[in-house]
Amino acid sequence: MKTGKKTLAMLLAAMLSVTALASCSGGSTDSGSGNSDGGTTTSSEPLSFKVTTVGFGDSPEGKLIQEEWLKLCSEKMGRELQPEYEFINMVDYKEKLNIICAGGDIPDLLSYGWDTQSNLITYGEDGLFEELTQHMDSLPNYKAVLEADERAQYNLYTDNGELYAFYGATYQPDGSNTYSGGNMAIRKDVLDELGLEIPETLDDLFNCAMAIKEAYPDTYPMILHEEWQMPDSLVYCANHTKDDRYYNGTEYVYGPTEDAYKEALMEVNRWYTNGLISPDYFTHTSENGTAAVASGEAYIIPSVWFGYPTNWVTEYPDQEWVLVPAVKNEKYGEPWAFYASNPSEWNVGNSYSVVVSANSKVKDEMLQLMDLQYSDEVVDLVCWGVEGETYELDENGEKHILSIVREDPDYGPSLAFGQGSCRAAVFPTAQSAVANNDGALTGPIYYNGELDTDITTNDFVIENFDESMCEPTSLIVTKPLSSSQNEEYANIMTPVETFAKEQKVKFIKGERSFDEWDQYLEELNAMGDIQAAMDLYNSNVVG
Repeated sequence: MKTGKKTLAMLLAAMLSVTALASCSGGSTDSGSGNSDGGTTTSSEPLSFKVTTVGFGDSPEGKLIQEEWLKLCSEKMGRELQPEYEFINMVDYKEKLNIICAGGDIPDLLSYGWDTQSNLITYGEDGLFEELTQHMDSLPNYKAVLEADERAQYNLYTDNGELYAFYGATYQPDGSNTYSGGNMAIRKDVLDELGLEIPETLDDLFNCAMAIKEAYPDTYPMILHEEWQMPDSLVYCANHTKDDRYYNGTEYVYGPTEDAYKEALMEVNRWYTNGLISPDYFTHTSENGTAAVASGEAYIIPSVWFGYPTNWVTEYPDQEWVLVPAVKNEKYGEPWAFYASNPSEWNVGNSYSVVVSANSKVKDEMLQLMDLQYSDEVVDLVCWGVEGETYELDENGEKHILSIVREDPDYGPSLAFGQGSCRAAVFPTAQSAVANNDGALTGPIYYNGELDTDITTNDFVIENFDESMCEPTSLIVTKPLSSSQNEEYANIMTPVETFAKEQKVKFIKGERSFDEWDQYLEELNAMGDIQAAMDLYNSNVVG
């Protein structure tokens, strides 16, 4: 390993004495030989390798699409593939990923996500992950995808032109893959029962929740559905702020220093003190949220993945869920209702990726396997599935996802197909916006005072997308921090962020008075030079 760039890893290594992970050998044995030029590897011996990836609830092993994926990749590589999987729950993934990397014992393939790209680059420069540009001539599929994304050169590579991961990518031939943010889901059947209107503002939402609370005093009208979709996110979008670093249209700023953020916490405190949300929602998990929806005890989900309400049309037909993509705070005007994707034929994001261990004994084969994941045949299989099982052909030979995939929430996962609780291959897989849109459900969406009961979320965004209502961060390109910048940022912001998160909970619960806000800001700024940290990102804005 290189030296001088291990600060983060050294800090995290201390965690190893408490927690240990199995199946991270990073050195699977194999008697065959790799083919560094990217051609077919021929061997009579099966190719055994270890994969640590995200578990979404159900293992894909032995299911149709997973078996077809193994068969196709085995044919392409000229030998039988025998992956040994370790699945880690999404909720625990970031913590355990850091433990793996701190210990330096990397499996042959490792899904990387829920962490900063700068940390990924630091680990790569420390010698944990294989640097890919030196192999690019033998990675024709991945190379083509990268070249098709006009932003890739800015947000994937280091300043030195290095590349350490196979990043998640979406094929979007029409160049539009925008999506909505700040979404709320609400039970319209309950509103109708109580004579209530669908709320359009934060005040409307509060009054609506209070009316539900009065009708059902033993319940909490608002719930946390998934712990990565915190209820306060809705209010940040309405107030044009965030609880972390974000780009405000002019520069990167730190949200927890802003008046708009204070007002957001005051709003959530209003929910909390009036019993509209559970006192222990901070510790709730997706299991709690899913159970609440299934039992019919959930009425309002302030922050939710925009696809769920349409899924619930068929999953919970006795509950009439409606997606509300934008709830406004009239003080700040129209809320941040959309995110903007890049306009290229391929959109390669830097949030999730797969890395190859630099010390893998089957490194060449892993590079070949990962390149195959961007080939037309593998993308086609993962995104469309198997004819007759997940899609059919029309009279023009065009593929269409079968209705059973859309309408039966258990069908896709039973085959390890789609983006639900059971996913084939290695997360993240390349996606096709065409397939995703074809398989999308229609469902009720309430926007600008009108309820549309027969529209997909994608069509909704296409019809209503307005750049002025985008979170500004999604409209710019920012190069990743260098290792030295990342270390400087972490040294400044780690204590700042820890303190801000602790105080957020105290303000919401009423354990700390908002009269102490100025004192809080003094304490926060004493933790580190926040502006210097923001300027590290401002210096990397491309445009």
